This record gives sequence, structure tokens and C-alpha cells, in this order.
Amino acid sequence: MNELFNNIIKFTLGYEQYKTNNFKDPGGLTIWGISSKYHPVAVARMDKMTVEEAKDTAIEIYFNEYWSAGNCDKLPPITAQAHCDGCVNPGIGAAVRFVQKVVGCTEDGSFGPGTKKAVDIYVSKNDDKTFANAIIDLRKEYYDNKHNETFGKGWANRVRDLKIFLKLI
Repeated sequence: MNELFNNIIKFTLGYEQYKTNNFKDPGGLTIWGISSKYHPVAVARMDKMTVEEAKDTAIEIYFNEYWSAGNCDKLPPITAQAHCDGCVNPGIGAAVRFVQKVVGCTEDGSFGPGTKKAVDIYVSKNDDKTFANAIIDLRKEYYDNKHNETFGKGWANRVRDLKIFLKLI
């Protein structure tokens, strides 16, 4: 794991509570933001662990399945952290599409060589804070368009707090 991931995971875990099971959340039982819908075996194991053991397991999952799988390391530092939290919620595909929209390439949700090339071109002309703000603003717009009465306010707070955490406002 690296310094940027270690920084953003503090923010992410601040929003992903230890254990929830909201009947309005299709993820089902969720431990430190890891849902039983997508990680049934891991959550079943985590449910039998201490709070700290479950947290350590969640951090490992976040690193492998969100930071690494989301190609966060291919982005500038602040943008990488904003992107990682977006990979967690609303998901890697949506988060990659936000990046792709900002850099002006095909929005297919897959971070391939074309996206990397477009990112490099964009970064050569724009600063990291501009990039991070742009993807966070698209994430806010995405949430606003969901019109979710149950989670919408929390999502709005999360993107605002992410900007504060990353010192973008």
C-alpha cells in the first residue's frame, strides 16, 4: 500500500461505518463499506472478526479491488485519491466514466490505454486540483440525478467533505 491510499482510506472509512444493514440498501449487510452483495465470503468472515480485524480486512479489499483495480496510481496525487473514493461509491465503472468525461475520451467505464493517454494529455494542460474538482463535481451531479431520498443527503455531504479533506475548497 502507498501513502496516497493510506491517506484517502482514512476519509473513506469515516463514511463507511463499521456495520450496517439498511433494508433500503441493496448491498445488504455491510462491514466497513464492504457489502455482502458483492463480497459475500469476505463479509461472512468479517462478521466473525473483531472490529479492528474487520477494518484491516476491509482496507486490504479497498486497496486491491478499488485503488489498484480502479487504476488510481495512474492519476495525479489529489485526483487519484478523489477517484479512489469514487471507485468505492458509486463504483469503478462510474468513477472511470467521470475521469473519461473530464479528459475527453470514450466514456466506457474501462481504464485502458486510450484513457491513460487522454489523462496524460489533460494533465499536461491542467493542474491536479482542477482535475480532482472536475471528477468530484461530476460525481455530485451523478448523485443529484439519482434523486435518492434515503442516501442522497449523505452522498452530497460526502462529496463536499471530500473536497474539504483534499483541500480543494
